[in-house]
Amino acid sequence: MPGFFIQKGIKLKDHFRKERKKQRELQAKYQLSSYLNPLIAEMVCKLSYKNGMFSFPNGEIPHGRYLFIRTLEGKIFAAKEENVAHHSYLSNGKKVLSAGYFIFRQGKLILVSNESGHYTPTNEEFFQEIKFYLSISQNEDLIYEDHSSFPLKQEIYHYMAKQILIDNWQPLAVYKNVQSNFGKKLKSSNEALMNETKSNNIETQKNSHYLPDSQLLLPIENENQKVLIVGL
Repeated sequence: MPGFFIQKGIKLKDHFRKERKKQRELQAKYQLSSYLNPLIAEMVCKLSYKNGMFSFPNGEIPHGRYLFIRTLEGKIFAAKEENVAHHSYLSNGKKVLSAGYFIFRQGKLILVSNESGHYTPTNEEFFQEIKFYLSISQNEDLIYEDHSSFPLKQEIYHYMAKQILIDNWQPLAVYKNVQSNFGKKLKSSNEALMNETKSNNIETQKNSHYLPDSQLLLPIENENQKVLIVGL
């Protein structure tokens, strides 16, 4: 049962060991590494929160979708995917308590996702983290987005976070014919940046299961993206 799981940290998946070894070697030689220097991460990417509102060290209020990790020390680092391509770059390749994506609306956390190709957190591994994010977000309507079934079923689930804590895993919605990085071996950041153009960004947003904030949990117009609403 998820409620009895004791969190010990989630390791980088085995097929990313070569990436970590390479980045560690670069760091040891004081060469340019894709892994963020911990001091830089603290100064630029660390999220603070108070009374349900989040902010970055420079005072910026997050809005939209952000890649995130939470360290074993409990620090939350987040960044736009175009700035930090992978979770391992934020975590420096170390174990994490959780990794995935946040969606914010003007500083308020409205969705937390476990989508991570590098860490692939299970629901059991994420359970205590859902409780934590529900608490600090002070958002009774916080959504948990689960990608753990995607490799087998090609489905993504939305749940009310507060319902999960009472062991109610009845989904609000089931998304089909969508994309997920969960369990994938991802491209390097250099490849991603070389292939990234404005038109590609627009197309990615069009095909993504992540909705604009104003349309969150509303009917989707794209007929190729089937959504089964089951718990509204």
